[in-house]
Amino acid sequence: MKILITLSIIICMFVLLPSVFAQHSKAEIMSIFEKEIAINEDFKNSVDNPTHKDISGKSYDKLRKDLENYHENIFTPLLETAKQIICNNKDRELMRHFLKVIISTTNSADEAPPWILGELFICQSDLVISEYNKLNSSEKSIILEDLQFGFDNVTYDKEKDIPNFRTLKSKLLNINK
Repeated sequence: MKILITLSIIICMFVLLPSVFAQHSKAEIMSIFEKEIAINEDFKNSVDNPTHKDISGKSYDKLRKDLENYHENIFTPLLETAKQIICNNKDRELMRHFLKVIISTTNSADEAPPWILGELFICQSDLVISEYNKLNSSEKSIILEDLQFGFDNVTYDKEKDIPNFRTLKSKLLNINK
């Protein structure tokens, strides 16, 4: 009997705790997305002016190191959690913030955001399309390029494993129509 109760408690923890933390994580993730944009924008402003110093007095080289550190150690690790929240909750607000990050960070060669975007298209294609349609033409161009890249990579050699692959591929090909 004690084993059954202990097992029940453990199962409840695995089922309930992720959803409790997910709500907290959403606010944290949105804050991290905003900071990623802010650091990146300041970095971009310093590119043509190596002696540029932001409000905090950081030089181009320091901003670059700070951006790389933040991106690799704070931003990128949270992408999987962001994807889970968007996929599980159809979270329009978080999706919108994620698209803003992608648009702001076109100077980055990181493939993680496009891959996550491709995975989001698989789990929430209508949400991705809905938010995509709210963008202006230059933003759509950025997102479409990353979406195509991400979708092609996450579905590569897995077409048969994705039940609605043909429907998704068709949606992607016709996204601007």
